[in-house]
Amino acid sequence: MSSMVSSFPSLSRTGGLLVLVLSLAILASADSAQSPPNVTLAQYRFEPQYCGHQVAACFATDPGPAARAQFDAAFGFQAQAPGDFQTTTRWSSTALSGGGLAQGDPTILTYSFAPDGTSIPSAMGEAAATSELFSRFNFVYGSPVIWQQIFHDQFAEWSSLSGITYQYEPNDDGVPMYSGSGIAGTRGDIRIGAKPIDGNAGVIGFNLLPNSGGEMVLDSNDNILANTSNDSRILRNLITHESGHGFGLLHVCPITATKIMEPLIVTSFLGPQLDDIRGIHRLYGDPFEPDDTPATAQDLGLLTNGSHFVTDRSSDDNADIDHIAFTLDPNRAVSIVLRPVGNSYLESGQDSNGNCLATTVVNADSISNLRFELRDLTTNGLLMAVDNGGIGAVDSLANFVMPIFGGDFYLAVIPDAADDIQLYEVDITITTIVGSLFGVGLISAAPTTIPSDRPLDIAVSTVLNGGTVPDSMGGRLLYSVSGEPFKSYRMTSPSFGNFVATLPPLRGYEELRWYLEIDAVGGVGTARLPATAPVDVFTTHGDPDPADLSLVFSDGFATDLGWSVFNDAALADGSWGRGIPAGGGTRGDPPADFDGDGWCYLTDNVPGNSDVDGGSTTLTSPVFDLSESVDALLSWAMWFDNDFGQNPNTQTFEIEITSDGNTWQLVESYGLSVDAWVTRSISVRDFFEPTATVQLRFRASDPGAGSIVEAGVDAVSVQRIAFDRLGPWADGLVGITQTGAPVDVLFINGQTGGSSRTVVVGQNQAFTFSVVPPPGSNPGVPFVVFGRSGVPSLEERILIDPNIGALAFTPCILENSNPFLFTLADNLTGNFDCFRVLPSAPAPWSYTIPTGLPFATEATMQGVIVDGNNFRATNAVILKIP
Repeated sequence: MSSMVSSFPSLSRTGGLLVLVLSLAILASADSAQSPPNVTLAQYRFEPQYCGHQVAACFATDPGPAARAQFDAAFGFQAQAPGDFQTTTRWSSTALSGGGLAQGDPTILTYSFAPDGTSIPSAMGEAAATSELFSRFNFVYGSPVIWQQIFHDQFAEWSSLSGITYQYEPNDDGVPMYSGSGIAGTRGDIRIGAKPIDGNAGVIGFNLLPNSGGEMVLDSNDNILANTSNDSRILRNLITHESGHGFGLLHVCPITATKIMEPLIVTSFLGPQLDDIRGIHRLYGDPFEPDDTPATAQDLGLLTNGSHFVTDRSSDDNADIDHIAFTLDPNRAVSIVLRPVGNSYLESGQDSNGNCLATTVVNADSISNLRFELRDLTTNGLLMAVDNGGIGAVDSLANFVMPIFGGDFYLAVIPDAADDIQLYEVDITITTIVGSLFGVGLISAAPTTIPSDRPLDIAVSTVLNGGTVPDSMGGRLLYSVSGEPFKSYRMTSPSFGNFVATLPPLRGYEELRWYLEIDAVGGVGTARLPATAPVDVFTTHGDPDPADLSLVFSDGFATDLGWSVFNDAALADGSWGRGIPAGGGTRGDPPADFDGDGWCYLTDNVPGNSDVDGGSTTLTSPVFDLSESVDALLSWAMWFDNDFGQNPNTQTFEIEITSDGNTWQLVESYGLSVDAWVTRSISVRDFFEPTATVQLRFRASDPGAGSIVEAGVDAVSVQRIAFDRLGPWADGLVGITQTGAPVDVLFINGQTGGSSRTVVVGQNQAFTFSVVPPPGSNPGVPFVVFGRSGVPSLEERILIDPNIGALAFTPCILENSNPFLFTLADNLTGNFDCFRVLPSAPAPWSYTIPTGLPFATEATMQGVIVDGNNFRATNAVILKIP
């Protein structure tokens, strides 16, 4: 961050203009049909791939356009879609992993060898035959032990590189191929056989794709399979290639002998390469899955002093947060380097004739801008959040002093919004806190939040290292609230070596950035926490204040505000209904509503024998738009009774919440009968960030026999905390003296976005940026406007000057690997290599993008006015393209 700020003083020393920069990826193309100089068709066999359906056929020689077209027509092959890895669907169910498997889930795949005589029906027009796998390879290798080990080796290599665990199933019942799923103890998920296909050369084998059998069939008449040179490398790479099809990889172009899934057999290397590993990680995750929670983290155990390396890791999409746990002895400091892995290469798929498509550039080390958090495993407290490298660069933390008493900790490696694969590795170096300067640590983890409007004491301890000692009068807390300049506050010292830092009171969600300094006696040194402060600091936010809440929805059910009821097919009686309680309270039903208006929602609201029977009934709220909220408080009153009947106190009342109407999270499964109304409140952010499609639902069930289940809901309310991610500097001019109220000078389509500061423009819809002269500015004053992709959070603000306030911006740095980077930037210094769209001109100024933007984005724009030696900040406006 400091490097970005340092470039700004030069702006006041030169003239300039307002410049719009739209950074889109411009991807290089290459001749995909050209083989590298060391590749000849004598060395590498052409394999047109036909994976638009359920079989990937591999040819020893190119059968020619006519034969390929005939094959396409028979199987309806479609060209592969472009992308930076070539995959089809993955396994959704296997014998040992069960069903419901999805992208990124680790999976056990069993494989077996079909006995000779097993029927292999036609898969692509060839004649049906029986398997000759054993007789063919026994003839070549002399024993099944030898050739089966080759298969074991290649399957084991895939397993070591990914979330797939290949497990040999020694049994195979010999049922016809393609006729049955894998069964533990009976046959593998993937079965391997061999039969005559089309004589020597031509097709050498094919592989069914996932969920359609996954079987591998080799041509027992093909002489190439008898080539045992170079430790049977042809067979090994063929097995690796075909098994790639079997778990969901497609062919990859161009033909450069750099990837195992290229449509030519390669012998210059053995096994999967970078792009192949990226593909299998996308489908099944890395070798350490599942590690998506602290409880399932990869555990490195006790880390002794020295360097420790974590490799073969990846984030397989934008939701894959990896966790790496470790234990430390007391008095340790840690240095961490998170390094993206990969290089740049060309890639494409194939068209419907098996020809390579035009290539795109894949910058495999610059797919996702990873960051990491260092946390206490026991308390989940945040020790340090690190995001200082940028895309394609390392993120690092140097000599961070850990809590003095050691313990269990973990790293959370977090991707950005790119839905793609990013390989990475982590270097962790542990040192003992030694030397002449004492160490500083927190007794407990640094708090991520503190109660609003109340100070909080933090206990601080020091560790002597045989040298200097801490000065009891020399401890300081340095803090900044909401981007203001850092202030210093003296810590108290209740006993030698121990200090108390008092964090100041905060408003709800207000940000506090802070660190500690303790001087040594005699002024011979100062210890800091974090050790890298003030470059790295702790960040804490205030909990919401009830005064910040505003009511946006309230329903006592006296009128219909849009609730819906769903009853499952098994429900015999007891559906939700809105009304005045009619049961009289004789069988566990409420005798009256909660809020006194007479109305509520009840199950089976009639007198007498009336309750939920046989199934479940679900009451769902209308949609709550909380997209402009930092958080929201949802409250309700509920009634639940299951005290009566032959099976009392066996049922539960379930409350769930959703952010999108599709995925529901359990809030509470309530099973206590109290014969009274009970109130409940939850924070939306305890479950997810507020969205425009939040809903609640209440489910009462009685699937068994004999229970009496009565439920009610009343007094539902939604209170929101206003969306304030931009803060007060969004309004008008900040940090300058002027007459009257703040004035807006930056507009999109003539608008500043109202209270939310958001202007919505459709995709491919023209829009205009404009700037008017600010009051009191010099004639011809130049402007600089900065934009940031994504609405910045409080943590992303950058302090430019104490007289201005905080601005959220990204300087003019183009990242061609990121087509969604939208940057407004300057060329005042002449040092930025940015595309210039306007000549120099003073305000009033405007620029229209006539075609709009062809993708969804959300960007914050704010101007800096360069007026002599003064900087002035304009209002902020959010451009939102849904």
